[in-house]
Amino acid sequence: MSVPDKPPTEPTLTLDPISEWRAWQALSIIYTVLLNRQIRRRWLLEHKCMEDRPLSQRFRPVILLEVVPTIHKPNTTTKFNKNPTKNQAYNPYNPTTMATLRTKVALLRTTSKRA
Repeated sequence: MSVPDKPPTEPTLTLDPISEWRAWQALSIIYTVLLNRQIRRRWLLEHKCMEDRPLSQRFRPVILLEVVPTIHKPNTTTKFNKNPTKNQAYNPYNPTTMATLRTKVALLRTTSKRA
């Protein structure tokens, strides 16, 4: 009896820190745009519902959209700056920056899926 061979596993793709940072930034932009579309759609529905009510019972729904982030050039020279904490948000080599970015994207993703 022969043992069936396992299917070949593909190696996992590893990115350099700058490419990974850019990918997470792109995901942040995508999920923010999706969330803003959902917020705007909900606002339009509320606005349409208010048109049917008498003027004394109406209220004006307020829309608060998320700020869409932009992809910044990564700052990899913070170790040479006098004030390294100033631009830590753009340093892909900083593990806390990457963890913060991943958490932000995860929160945007769950919010956009929930809405």
